[in-house]
Amino acid sequence: LDYWREKLAGAAQLELPSDRPRPAVTTYRGSIGQFFFPSELLDGLRRVGREEGATLFMTLLAAFQALLGRYSGQGDISVGTPVAGRGRP
Repeated sequence: LDYWREKLAGAAQLELPSDRPRPAVTTYRGSIGQFFFPSELLDGLRRVGREEGATLFMTLLAAFQALLGRYSGQGDISVGTPVAGRGRP
């Protein structure tokens, strides 16, 4: 935990444009959206990952970070995940 606190010290908060102001009190209400990739796109993503020595998870995470960077205009994006695709502690 100390390692990550040190590495992430000073990381900027993500500032995304929104269509309405945030409420004064956080409600934690939300929803889940589900979508499916066409098999051709998934095959292409897997191929790109193999060529770059990355897993599909890493490839999709990189695409997500690029999207966040595009929407926010920020050059340094920190994204955390509760797992790293590892089956061992």
